[in-house]
Parts: sequence; structure tokens; C-alpha cells
Amino acid sequence: EIWEVPTLEIALLHANNLSGELPDEFTKNFTRLEMGNNRFSGKIPSKGVNLKVFHGSNNDFSGELPVDMGVGFPNVQELLLDMNGLSGHIPTSVGRLQSLNNMNLSKNKLTGQIPSSMGSIPVLTILDLSSNQLSGEIPEAISELKLNNLNLSANSLTGEVPPQMDNSAYDQSFLSNPGLCTTVNPTTINLPNCKSEKSSKLKISKESLIAILVIGILAFIIITAVFGFFKTQNVRRKNYTTKEDSGSDWMLTTFNPMDITETTILNGLTPENLIGTGASGQVYLVRTKSVSGEAVAVKKIWSNKTATSKHEKEFEAEVRILGSIRHANIAKLLCCISSSNSKLIIYEYMRNRSLYNWLHDPNVERLDWATRVSIAIGTAQGLCYLHEDCNPRIVHRDVKSSNILLDLDFNPKVADFGIARILNGNPGEPESMTGLAGSFGYMAPECGYTNKLTEKVDVYGFGVVLLELTTGREASDGIDGSLVRLVWQHFQQGGEVMEIVDDALNDGISVDEIGMVMRLGLFCTALTPTGRPRMKDVLQVLLKCEESNISLFY
Repeated sequence: EIWEVPTLEIALLHANNLSGELPDEFTKNFTRLEMGNNRFSGKIPSKGVNLKVFHGSNNDFSGELPVDMGVGFPNVQELLLDMNGLSGHIPTSVGRLQSLNNMNLSKNKLTGQIPSSMGSIPVLTILDLSSNQLSGEIPEAISELKLNNLNLSANSLTGEVPPQMDNSAYDQSFLSNPGLCTTVNPTTINLPNCKSEKSSKLKISKESLIAILVIGILAFIIITAVFGFFKTQNVRRKNYTTKEDSGSDWMLTTFNPMDITETTILNGLTPENLIGTGASGQVYLVRTKSVSGEAVAVKKIWSNKTATSKHEKEFEAEVRILGSIRHANIAKLLCCISSSNSKLIIYEYMRNRSLYNWLHDPNVERLDWATRVSIAIGTAQGLCYLHEDCNPRIVHRDVKSSNILLDLDFNPKVADFGIARILNGNPGEPESMTGLAGSFGYMAPECGYTNKLTEKVDVYGFGVVLLELTTGREASDGIDGSLVRLVWQHFQQGGEVMEIVDDALNDGISVDEIGMVMRLGLFCTALTPTGRPRMKDVLQVLLKCEESNISLFY
């Protein structure tokens, strides 16, 4: 075996479809192992005296961590074993890993308490133990570490957070630990006050129940009245759309060649051509007068009778961004037409509608696995282009299956850039944003508690899409309305891939590839931005998966 070669020093095996087990001990010359995103299984070796780098993320390792790992790996600097099936306690011997500066054991099944001996690792700067089943209090010794990044989220930790850690540097470190609290500044790290938590729970629950009932009844009455009013107004507007628009001074801006005139577009805004209605406007299908009978999709932003500055900004953002980019997997903007009381955005029409329809509409034939992987790859290529190749970079902010449109050959195109943002800083650096943006089920957790924006919000949304592709479930179909939580809990409880996979894929042919993409979806939906991969890394894993899938049929 390769592991028995005495002169082997470095093994770079990242993102393949390799399987097998590791030896109990690495050879003395072995210093670096990068094997993330594969299918290696079995236990973690107990000894590697000169190993400095061990990257084993996203595999199928199981069992407990070696009891004497602090003795067996005296020189290890980076230990990344996240997204595996490791169980048991974290051994106290980790405190003897004196050279360790980066440890990631997130997304496993680890139990017990965090050993206080971790606080004696002098150079540890990155520690991620999130999404396990750890319990007990956070050791005071941990607060003595000079950490640049700490993530203990999604565990069952209890008690008071060490006072030294109660500052904004740790505002994303303790999420989803209902038993944690603080006595210093609760708003700083998004935790309740230890002193008032018990009493406030009882008081709030009684008062809020009455308030919710009253507000709910009032809201229902108001919404019903407003809905009735706007429905009446909407009918009137539909009846006179063409008449009103014909009197306006329209301005046409063309971005791509099109076989349709401005007059044809305006005359096509009729009730029978309406194919969709959203928060910011309506979408019409308008056919050209050519022999081919081609069509365009016309998105009409609400007229000035119901327009808001928000819709105006969305129109400007969509035109500015889509008018400047060209990519096979980004929806093509043909032109825009604007007047004093209406704004129109004209796209190429995607005859196969959206990915959402093909995954969740019971009246359509289910997509096979090869087509799903191809759609995932095309979408990832489009997002990579936005994040890596555009200058300045672009964040979509609303990646979801209904915003992935499909042409006749099922080639995907990312659409709807109404809330997209341009990033002017360096890659990975957060920038401030205003207002909550995104869709329920796809929105990254940090959107709810910080105004800092990075490309990782798109990675999260794409991860949810991967889970939709593999399970066939909607993003809101899960625990507390979250597909992510459902899939993660399924694996935490020892569930198998084929127990949760889409029935249309349950043929036993592509089990490994489906499992790989499902785990990749979980990797992309990590609680914190730093725990998620970049889109270019996600794309490489998907390309490897496609190669494996093709080989099954040849």
C-alpha cells in the first residue's frame, strides 16, 4: 500500500472519489496528508510522529479520536477532520499538541465536555467544534487562547460564557446553544442574560401569548382589507395597462441583439400573457412576430401607483449588474425599457422554466441524476464567475432553485439580480449591507444578526439547492422549516444516505455520488461564513463527482 512506502513524505489526494482505510501508524518521513472530500473510512490513525498537516474533511471516518493523540501527533500544526462520523469524547491529551494552530472537528458526533487542557495549546488560533453533541460548560482556560476564529455553535453547551469572551469578536461563536448565557453584555454575543433568563421566560411567555393573539387578529383584518383594495386596483390596472403605457415616453436601452421591437413588447403586456407575479412586479411571456415564434420574458416593475424606492433600487441593481456581465450560466439581459411610471426588464425566455418546477412540481417528470449534477455544475460555474472573475465581484444574495432557470437542453442560468450587491473589497472581506435580504430556507444565518456581507451567503443558498437536488424536498420542508436541519440531524443520528434521498434517485446506481453531493450541501451550509468553502472549491468537487458518474455508464 501507498502508506507503507518508507520514503513517502507528502500525499495530496483532495477531492477525488478514493476510498479505503488509513494505517494505525504513519511512517516517520510522512509530513503532510491532504485527503478531504473523498470516501475514506475507518478510524483515525493513532500515531504520526512527524505529521504536520492532516486534512481529512468530508470523508466517512468513524469511531473515537485516539486517546493518546497528543502523544502520537506531537508536531501536527493543522488538524481538519470536520464532516465525518467521529464519536466519543475529545481526549484530554489534545492539550499536548503544542504545535497545533488550526483544529476543525465540526460536523461530527462528538459528545462530552470540551477538555480544559485545550487551553494549554500555546499557538492555537483557529478552533471549530460546531455541530456536534458537546455538553457542559465552556472551560475558563479556552478564554486564555489567542484565537482568531472560534466556533462552538450548534452543540448543547450550558452555563455562563467566560467573561473574557464576551466581546464582538465572538458574536458568531456560540449560536444554537440554548443553555448558554452571559452576565456581561448579552447583545454583543447574541446570548440571553444569565440573571434574568429564568424569570423573563415565564413573564414574556404569558404576555406575548396575549399580544400575539391580539396582533394576529388585527393583522388578519388589516391584511384582508388591504388585499381586497389592491386586488380591485390590480384588476383596473390590468384592464388599462396598454392604454396607460401607450401615453408614456419610453426609453429603450439595449444590451444584446433581439428579434423583437419595443412596440411588440408593450402591446404584449396583457392579462393573457401574464405568467407570474412577485413582490416587485409581474412577469409576462411576449412572443416575437418572427417565423420561429421565439419569446422573451418581460419583468414589469410595479407602476408608480404602488412603487416603492426599494423596487426602484432593485430595478437599477438588476440592470446595472446584468447589463455588464456575460456568461453562459447567467440569465441574458436583452434590454430594459423605462418610463415615468413603469420599468420593464426583458430577458431571454427559458422554456423549461426553473429548477424548482422540475424538483417539486408533481406534474412533471423527475430529473435523472446525471442531469441534476450537470445543473449543479452549471450553476456553480455561474456563481464562480460572479465571485471570482467579475471586477468588481458580485454577490447574488438570493440563490435558490426558483432563480435557476433551464433552457431546452437543461442548461442552467442564474436569474433575478434584484437584490444583488457589488463588492469592492478583497475576496473574503465582509462589506456592510442594509436590510434583510434573501428567501426563507435559503438565507444564511449571519443575515439575521450582522450587516456584514460576503460571497459565502451565496455558498449557503447553493448548499440548500444541493440538498434539494439530492433529497427532492423543498428548502422549507424540514425541522422548524429547515431542510438543512433535517438532513444534518438525519446523519447525526446515524441515518444512511439512501434513507433520505429523492425516491426518483433511489435506484442504487449512484449512491456514492449522491452521498458526496449531499455532504457537500451540508458543508456549504455551515453555520458561519468561515466554515463554508469558496464556490471554486465546490465546483471542483462537483466536477469530480460528474467524472465518477460518467464512468458508471462506460
